[in-house]
Amino acid sequence: MINMKYIAKKAGVSPSTVSRAISNPNMVNEKTRNKILKIVDEYNFIPSSNARALKGKNTNIILFSFGDDINSIVKSKFYQVLLGKIQEKYEQNNYNLIMSLHVKQSEINSIKKLNSANIIDLTILASPEKKDKRIFELNKLEKKYLVLGNPKMDFDFNYIDFDNNYGGKLAFKYLKKFNPKKYLILGMKKNYDVISKRIDGFLSESNKDDNIEVITEIDPKNVKKYLKNTKIEKNTAIFCLCDEMAVETSKILLEKKFLFDKDFFCLGYDGLIDTFEYKNKEYKMKSIYQNIDLYIQNIYDASIDIINENKKVNKLIYPEMIL
Repeated sequence: MINMKYIAKKAGVSPSTVSRAISNPNMVNEKTRNKILKIVDEYNFIPSSNARALKGKNTNIILFSFGDDINSIVKSKFYQVLLGKIQEKYEQNNYNLIMSLHVKQSEINSIKKLNSANIIDLTILASPEKKDKRIFELNKLEKKYLVLGNPKMDFDFNYIDFDNNYGGKLAFKYLKKFNPKKYLILGMKKNYDVISKRIDGFLSESNKDDNIEVITEIDPKNVKKYLKNTKIEKNTAIFCLCDEMAVETSKILLEKKFLFDKDFFCLGYDGLIDTFEYKNKEYKMKSIYQNIDLYIQNIYDASIDIINENKKVNKLIYPEMIL
């Protein structure tokens, strides 16, 4: 039988410590707390007495769900910066941030278990896909959540997002002034809402005479693999949907003796890499800038509004151009 004593034995702690980890997490050190909550998650343990006690009471625990493609997200400089800053922000305000590192159906199950146990004040969903199953599950459970993105759904939900469509429009307007022979868009997984909106925004500013090629499903750290069958001629404008991809693409073309900002024009996204070096020469990046500090403050403020007052939050933040 899975009970408090069993969980305590598995974790190597006392039953009272398990109880505190669930009902008063701030009273248990982070390493022990996370170990206990991992076992609680694994066995789908829901203590009825704690569930009743926690009803209507905040635990100060926020669950951060990465989504399906954890490897790509963890490699992303944007998420590396975001997660470090967001964790610091919540901890400064006495909130505990739990990172959920499951994939696909396991991620859905983890979200369901932890929220059903009434130990989560709010779930933050990163990198949502179109018709994201995590949103469906939390909506069905009637639990509080905040989506970092605005995928198309059949119902209203709380979200904060950069206006990625607008960012795509900015990118086209910038690259168009070079009068390129061809536009090349390089992106990650297209089913990510953020990626499809950047592409849609870019294409919405173009016309039928513009020569545009779109390549997605690219690993930003291995661009060369995906470009080996793509012929890039001089006077090509390249819109990369993250800064890392822009750097790698630029290096590939520099290796082919293309002149930077003359034979090709490369634009990144996120505004987190100012310069890069190739063969002892420094090159300045151009990028669509997303203000992460403003983003995090908005995420935190929205979290508090949702947790304490159950407010509806629908907000877009506009990106800017960095030249």
